[in-house]
Amino acid sequence: QVETSEWACVAYDIQPRFRNRVALPVESMSITAFGETEGEPSHMVDGIYETSLSGFIDRHNGFVVDLGEEKIISGVWWSGPGTYQLELPIGYWLELSRDGSNYTTVHDGELYHHGVAYLCGDRPYFKGLHGGRDTFFDPQPARYIRCTPTMVHKKTDHWRINDLLVYED
Repeated sequence: QVETSEWACVAYDIQPRFRNRVALPVESMSITAFGETEGEPSHMVDGIYETSLSGFIDRHNGFVVDLGEEKIISGVWWSGPGTYQLELPIGYWLELSRDGSNYTTVHDGELYHHGVAYLCGDRPYFKGLHGGRDTFFDPQPARYIRCTPTMVHKKTDHWRINDLLVYED
């Protein structure tokens, strides 16, 4: 809903309705990299903060997640290790498939996150801009998720992901 006046425009309740999303167990997933990547694809689900998968932004590098069986999924989330937050993809192609051959695009473009700062005691914390990236979409059946990173922060030419979650609706 949007209210307007001569002097200001105030928007509220513009967030999508909350869904009760549940992260799938990472033990049931297998990940395959394509193109020229560095690191083991399994690093994205090994739970070790310092390990990652990375590649150059040339639209030929990425990864495919095999969920093991078809699920109704509604989103993905990933993060980067420590100082590599600027290497998280902010632009990417995200595609779903039931059979591993025919893919449907659910996200094709840039995803901007606005940072949120807050205080706890005398310490500032930041979330969003330098945190994980999430993409939510209408729930749909899929066994395979293909991601091709297309853009990162302007100061680097490669992407890096160390943690990955897939959300079941």
